[in-house]
Amino acid sequence: GVLIRFGKTRAVTIGSVTRLAVDFVALTLFYFLLDLPGIAVAAATITAGVSGEALYAKLRVAPILAGDMRTATTTDAPLTLSSFTNFYLPLVMTSLMQILVQPLGIAALSRMPDPLNSLAVWPVVYGLLIVLMSSGIAYTEVVVILLEEPHAAVGLQRFAAKLALVLTGALFLLNATPLAGIWFGQVLALPPDLIATAQLGLWIGLLVPGLTALESWFSGVLLFNRRTRGITEAVFLGLLTMTATLLSGIAWGAVAGIAVAAAALATGSLARVLWLWWRTRRPRRQLLMPIPPVAA
Repeated sequence: GVLIRFGKTRAVTIGSVTRLAVDFVALTLFYFLLDLPGIAVAAATITAGVSGEALYAKLRVAPILAGDMRTATTTDAPLTLSSFTNFYLPLVMTSLMQILVQPLGIAALSRMPDPLNSLAVWPVVYGLLIVLMSSGIAYTEVVVILLEEPHAAVGLQRFAAKLALVLTGALFLLNATPLAGIWFGQVLALPPDLIATAQLGLWIGLLVPGLTALESWFSGVLLFNRRTRGITEAVFLGLLTMTATLLSGIAWGAVAGIAVAAAALATGSLARVLWLWWRTRRPRRQLLMPIPPVAA
């Protein structure tokens, strides 16, 4: 956060690359040198990667904390626990929503038709969606920071729309071409019958990555204007919509679980975006209003 605030975004990128490099090295060492169960190797690899990125970030941020941070000036009111909580809680709720999707989906899949195949495919489908959603999720921070710049709102809104189209198009191309068979069949080694099931889940969740980009744009607008209640409302509405869809699938009992889980994810995302669109009407109108030229 400090690195982004002081314009050191390249350091953040290098930190992510550092994490991936540490992951690769740790995975190789743990796999070939230690006789550990797969789950232990995976957990140790993740821990090593996070620790490596944290160490790199600490080294890069130290000069800023000692220099620019101390001399930085602000015209904002002093930070209070109440204002911090109002700003931070919606971000926590959004992350919590992403985490709850997985266990909710698994709990529902085990109670619907074709549970074994659906349970085998769901982590693969959701994992791929998360990869595509990640760029959209990160856009919230970009919006909050760059809205401080004059005339930035128009460009940020346009970029959110383009990002949504790119993410949707990327998932469409992946699922409609032999790339899907290569990814699921050769890289992830899914049996042929499960590849079709995985593709079904992706088709139903086709709009989810794009909706995430729009959600981040709307959330960023609310965060910038300190109107964070709308984000919390959207998270609860999305969770309620998703739960209702899953319960309907369980009660119906005639559709494969993976289809219902993907539909629940899509309807939950759509509900959040529509609510955020409604809640951001006034602040977006103000931000997008043209600034009259200054008279000479």
